[in-house]
Amino acid sequence: MTPPLPDAADVVIVGAGVMGASIAFQIAKTDPSKRVLVLDQHRVLGGMSGRTFGQIRLHYSNELTLQMARFGVDYVQNWDQEVGVGASGYVPFGYLLIVTEKDLAACERNVDLARGLGIDTRCVDRAGIEALEPAINTVGLAGGAWEPSGGYIDITRMTLGWFEAARALGDVAVHSGIRVEGLDVTAGAVTAVETNAGTVAAEQVVVAVGPWSRALLQTAGVEAPIDAYRLDTMYCRVPDGARQVQRCVTDCQSNFVVRPDMGPVMLAAAYPGTMEQVSEPLVEPTPESEAAHLARIRSACAERFPGLSEVAPLRSVSGSYDITPDWHPVLGSVEEVSGLHLAAGFSGHGLKLSPAVGQVIAAEILGQAPAFDIHPFRLSRFAENEPMFLAYGPGGRA
Repeated sequence: MTPPLPDAADVVIVGAGVMGASIAFQIAKTDPSKRVLVLDQHRVLGGMSGRTFGQIRLHYSNELTLQMARFGVDYVQNWDQEVGVGASGYVPFGYLLIVTEKDLAACERNVDLARGLGIDTRCVDRAGIEALEPAINTVGLAGGAWEPSGGYIDITRMTLGWFEAARALGDVAVHSGIRVEGLDVTAGAVTAVETNAGTVAAEQVVVAVGPWSRALLQTAGVEAPIDAYRLDTMYCRVPDGARQVQRCVTDCQSNFVVRPDMGPVMLAAAYPGTMEQVSEPLVEPTPESEAAHLARIRSACAERFPGLSEVAPLRSVSGSYDITPDWHPVLGSVEEVSGLHLAAGFSGHGLKLSPAVGQVIAAEILGQAPAFDIHPFRLSRFAENEPMFLAYGPGGRA
């Protein structure tokens, strides 16, 4: 039987996905005395975390994002030492980003930035691309970026492992089926969360509910430019006799992302020219959306992976990105509301950043020095006209 909702907690985390789990674990690990309550209207992993592509990479336009992503890769590689419960499921396929001439300078710039931080990555020419991924047709390509540590991680095992370890280490409770309807603010400080099961008093609240974050923040008088945009992914069977993809590959030209899955199966996402904004983040695939997505996948494969142009659809997974204007997250405390912390707007980059996010938000709550200066990710950057730099322009490459 689920225990009743407590009247109070030291920290309430709204969101039982990968961010909520990482933050709860880090708080419990650092200060086991803190009463941490995690609330979600869905089951654990019932939101966007349960619909992830499962890919990690280290190709970014900003030093802070690179540092946090590298922390994440190191963390999942050493999960047993860092957490000790569950597993990250890390599989290093390697990550290959391929570009045409118009994006070559941006690609080289990002590789140079990463190498300056000690990240193992390099630029590759067409011959290098062919050697790394023989399934690719390199006609029209100018080069790319290769990083051997990129690959797949299992978000389900990570999230459940973090929550189990958090409960073992500290006073952490996770309640699903609880809808947080509002945040109470008095004299500029958060005081409680209002739920469909009652009020919970708390002086520290973390909003980590992805595309649902904007509406919840508005109940506290906080406006965050986070919008939900539809994203479709599809598991496809590779045609008999065709060469399976071996790497995680992003084709900047066609905005196509693909990685190997089990056996003759690959997971693909072919972005439309314009992403559809949605009011309900938990979108589901329809026959029409599946047909349109399959057509985009086959078109991208015909150009870049000709042996895979007749892939067979197996299963679709749809959801939404919580996207900010600069395609980077909003992290940290909210200046106008004391005790309110944000971990949202990840724009498709959350999985690889989640270990670092747990560390920095927990440190902020506990009054300790974080491992990273997350000031560039503050919410107020938009009002201050200081957005994050995007080497490739607005979009998922960030």
